Amino acid sequence: MLIAPDEGLARSAARGDGRMQLLVDATSLTRARAVEAYAGNIIAAAAAREYGARAEPALKFDVRVLYNPAMESSMFLVPGVMGMLVCLVTIILTAMSLAREREIGTFETIVSAPLSNAEVLLGKTVPYILLGVLDAALVVAAGYFIFGVPLRGALWQLALAAFALVITTVSIGTFISTIAGNQQQAMLGGFIFLFPAILMSGIMYPVENMPKAIIAAAYLNPLMYFIRLIRNIMLKGGDLHVLWTNLGALALMAVCAAGLAYKRFKQTLD
Repeated sequence: MLIAPDEGLARSAARGDGRMQLLVDATSLTRARAVEAYAGNIIAAAAAREYGARAEPALKFDVRVLYNPAMESSMFLVPGVMGMLVCLVTIILTAMSLAREREIGTFETIVSAPLSNAEVLLGKTVPYILLGVLDAALVVAAGYFIFGVPLRGALWQLALAAFALVITTVSIGTFISTIAGNQQQAMLGGFIFLFPAILMSGIMYPVENMPKAIIAAAYLNPLMYFIRLIRNIMLKGGDLHVLWTNLGALALMAVCAAGLAYKRFKQTLD
């Protein structure tokens, strides 16, 4: 956001005091640096064209960096690493769980047990859900106490976002495990999902700067919504519009992924 004097930039510059302020959202460090550089070049070129040699003393350009004033990379990376680690742990371990049962021959014992399909599925996934939540809590604690990443939002917002991501990724891992014949296939399937998901999540580069086809595919990526959520909660304080928009999308993906995983798991048991 660019803020000009109340009386107007032209009138203020004519008095030799054309002061402007650029407000930069630094929750995305790459985008913040690009915006600052582009804005500076555009304003300098426009000032030189309009005021000529008087541009330097007539116009003063100040930058105010919001949410990450020191432009620290840890503020930008740690929330993203949290989502990446949660996805890595839950998807890979869950995907390998059923495949391992098939390899060691205990899957038939599970099928013959006097339990419903839902009970069997819960028994296989609840440990990984708890592990994913614990993993998220440890990364947040490490970011807060070791790297100094603030938690400006509410804990319940963070818990909801983490739980929705864990449910989604555990469901994806369960689906992969039902179509994999062994642990190697399950691990490969997990990484085939993870690598594009990480690249299209916005952890390193803004999704909006990617090709249109990649942007369209990114809207099916649960990690992208979580990265937006976690940076909004930890750095901005939990803006409710951003929270409910992305949390709603992530919750919908969690329901769809869980339903698909249950359907496939039921077919496998039958």
